Amino acid sequence: MTPANMTPERWQKVEEVFETAIELPAEEREAFLTQVCGEDDDLRTEIASLLENEAEETFFQSAVKDGAQTFAHAAVEEIIGQRIGAYRITGLVGQGGMGAVYRAVRDDDQFNQQVAIKIIKRGMDTGLVLRRFWRERQILASLNHQNIARLLDGGTTPDGRPYFAMEFIEGQPISDYCEARELSIPDRLKLFRQVCAAVQFAHQNLIVHRDIKPANILVTEDGTPKLLDFGIAKLLASDTGQASTRTVTGMRLMTPDYASPEQVRGGTITTASDIYSLGTVLYELLTGQHAHQFKTYSPVEIEETVCLTEAEKPSEAAARAEGGHSRWRKQLAGDVDNIVLMALRKEPERRYQSVEQFSEDIRRHLEGLPVIARKDTVGYRTGKFARRNKLGIAAVALVMLSLIAGLIATLHQTRIARAESARAEGERARAEANLVEARAQKTEAESQRAEALRQRSEADVQRALAEEQRAEAQAQTVEAMRQRALAEAERAKAENRFGQVRKLANTFLFDFHDKIRDLPGSTPARELVVKTALEYLDGLARESAGDTALQWELATAYEKVADVQGNPNQANLGQTAAALESYRKTTEIAEKLLARDPANEKFLRMLASVYSKVGPIELRGGKTALARQTAQKGIGIAERLLAVRPADDEVFALIIVGYANIGATDQLTGDIPGAMQTARQRLAIANRWMAERPGPRARASLATSQGEIADISNHMGDLPAALELFRQALAFYLVAVEEQPNNAQVRRQLVAIYGRLASVLGDPRGINLGDTAAAIEHQRKALAIAEELAAADPKNVRARNELNFQYRDLGLLLGETNPAEAIKLFDQAFTVMKATAPAGRPVSREYEAMYHAEVAQPWLKMGNRAAARQHADQAGELLRAIPIQNRMFTTEIADKLHLAIGDVLLETGDVAGALENYRQALSFAEGDVAASPFDMEKRYGLAFCHEKLGKYHVTLAAQAGLAAGQQTEHWREARAHHQKATQVWNEWSRWGKSSAFDVKRKEQTARALAECDAALAKLGAR
Repeated sequence: MTPANMTPERWQKVEEVFETAIELPAEEREAFLTQVCGEDDDLRTEIASLLENEAEETFFQSAVKDGAQTFAHAAVEEIIGQRIGAYRITGLVGQGGMGAVYRAVRDDDQFNQQVAIKIIKRGMDTGLVLRRFWRERQILASLNHQNIARLLDGGTTPDGRPYFAMEFIEGQPISDYCEARELSIPDRLKLFRQVCAAVQFAHQNLIVHRDIKPANILVTEDGTPKLLDFGIAKLLASDTGQASTRTVTGMRLMTPDYASPEQVRGGTITTASDIYSLGTVLYELLTGQHAHQFKTYSPVEIEETVCLTEAEKPSEAAARAEGGHSRWRKQLAGDVDNIVLMALRKEPERRYQSVEQFSEDIRRHLEGLPVIARKDTVGYRTGKFARRNKLGIAAVALVMLSLIAGLIATLHQTRIARAESARAEGERARAEANLVEARAQKTEAESQRAEALRQRSEADVQRALAEEQRAEAQAQTVEAMRQRALAEAERAKAENRFGQVRKLANTFLFDFHDKIRDLPGSTPARELVVKTALEYLDGLARESAGDTALQWELATAYEKVADVQGNPNQANLGQTAAALESYRKTTEIAEKLLARDPANEKFLRMLASVYSKVGPIELRGGKTALARQTAQKGIGIAERLLAVRPADDEVFALIIVGYANIGATDQLTGDIPGAMQTARQRLAIANRWMAERPGPRARASLATSQGEIADISNHMGDLPAALELFRQALAFYLVAVEEQPNNAQVRRQLVAIYGRLASVLGDPRGINLGDTAAAIEHQRKALAIAEELAAADPKNVRARNELNFQYRDLGLLLGETNPAEAIKLFDQAFTVMKATAPAGRPVSREYEAMYHAEVAQPWLKMGNRAAARQHADQAGELLRAIPIQNRMFTTEIADKLHLAIGDVLLETGDVAGALENYRQALSFAEGDVAASPFDMEKRYGLAFCHEKLGKYHVTLAAQAGLAAGQQTEHWREARAHHQKATQVWNEWSRWGKSSAFDVKRKEQTARALAECDAALAKLGAR
């Protein structure tokens, strides 16, 4: 396909396919092109060419330009002389790939004014180009600054193309302006600070320019710089009520000479990217050269130069430059070098934190103050002070020199006088000292004789005392040996009965087990611990009556065994029933011990710990009331402990787990407001823990508590709050994994956070922000960690179950964009599920039905209707074979499965079967909303069921050969269901938080209603 035979319609098709393909990972593009292009080899070749060219030139700077060039020139000639709105076109200023800029004058007799008008080229008014054009107009409308070209007007041309009029700038690019007037370094820096003010203003209005270069900074005759061309700028907020801290672009829109490393790599674009571009402009103004030196402008050279090669110091670059720049080396060395190079740091976080800080450093340099771009040493600050105060320092120096000279002379005379006096005083002192020494020697001799007599008498007394003490010690030794013999005899008796077992429990169970508990791959070893320990424990229990110490050891050992069998909070063997039995034995012993000693902290701690583990097992078994009661008992005991141990990590952890278990019960029973109240109680305890005992465990608890509130916020429809809290939790766990790379529990929590973030961002099964690409990225990270954990510990049932769900969740996200990979992921999930099933038993029918229902959808997307129908039929048979009251998964999951089956049956011609599944799903959804009216996920499920039924009747109404009366009936049924869906969306803010999600769904349903009304009107009925 060549530009010569490229029509606007054909280009629109190319653009739409390219826009989708460029957002996909490189490894997924081949399958996507195969699916979309089919046998259209020309289309596939063109898209492949654009994808290869994407790294070398921007889509809009090259691909669109080439595709549009054959039908653009004539349109330019036609429009000159025409009137657009209140303006008459007088000439062409310039044109790019998607639009052209014209010179125009006011033509309505109101006043004289010359403007620049930007208009989309005819044939290029596609969806993508229009969105970017409207966005540029929106950006300019929000920017009112003396150094930014102002938006004056806007509208639509007679042939329907949007335009906007802006201030016409008569000026030169800033680099040309500086060179033409031979501005000094201070004047260039002052001019540049005005540009910084314009960029800072844009940033304050949440706009990143992304293409700052001299050509986009024109300086007028009076020396005022104007920032132009926000055509590829990015809004940091999707609307006025919701701002985000970052922006990601899927296409690299940039000018390589002034692009930042993150732009070249296609990474996250922030205000730091504009700071880097400003640094390249300042570099050019001061040296006459580009900061990046390219030879070929190949993609490899651009990435290596911009991302890896440090820019030469401006002072050194200027020294090599031709013309006047070479004389500036000394002026640039030092502060200016450091300021420019700080703006050009490769890592965004190491640059200036804002354009304002960048500009402020330039001001400080101009005023002779220390700058932050240079290390703040005493010598540096002193030098700065001296250069600012040369005259004052010189005067002070003269005065100080005079004072010092006088002081030296005075000191010299004083020193001579003192020396003569000291010599005479020394002679007198030596004579007196000789006399004292003679007297002291006589006295010392007399004292020595007296001391010898005293020591002889004292030695005699000490010998007598020593003999007496030796006799007493011998008597004590004999008594101690007798007591030891008695104790050994008693110990021997005990050893005969319990020694071997107690040694096993204390050494093998406690020491060995605790050391391997958190290591990946430790499940087989822990299973051996369980088998060995249980052989002894039950026999020992029968002989422990009355022995408090032994009963305590038994209770502790049973808890350890239960943890390995089925503790829901750590890796386990999946033996839930056996775990409950072992926990029951622990509680029986601990409750008896506590009855004898109610204040014993050790017994209280054990009971609180066991209750925190039993509650989740009871909840998974459907015993919600019992699970809540167990959790409350655990919290009550832990709070008693906290009263006497106010700074105990273990006690805080037990209370946190108790509230987590109650919150899980609230959510399962549909009490979303209650769940939020419980989550806030949990967060309050976590904050108290962090305040009183800051450390890794307290921070982890705070992160998981925030994640729980985020999860509930999602159920209440508050997507922005959920997203922010999940991101905070993610930041914590990323640090925690770096600190504890071998802690499997921390890595499992990271998997959960990635999955929950993916759900909020773009999970099609529930309320989401519509960012499917970001959701897929996070889900892939979750899957990678889950695969590592399962591979390291292949017998860990919990790890394999988590792996199964990660495969499934990613498959659901990829169902629309990459159905082939989705099918592969669903098959992997089912394989893991079968391997996890207990020996000799098949996969549960519920989960097998889930697999068949979900994998049918991508098969249908791939065009394999036979495979899709086969899986849908298998899912339906399995679900019909399970009584509703016996199903393990919730009705919320069930209605999604029935909808999926119904979609496949409708597409493959089984309209009766489709209607049966749709109605079954609706029945479940209605029950869910009645039981949990504040759960917005369930309200969405209800609206979705009505939308599906509406689509079902629209499909039937369109059948060929259907009588008018039957068509009318189907359109009426479709309208009734869409009306009920509309009612859900209209009442959304009454029950939960409104967001872009429900607004968009409401608009879609309104269009469906309008379609029904139009069809009924055409049939002459309502």
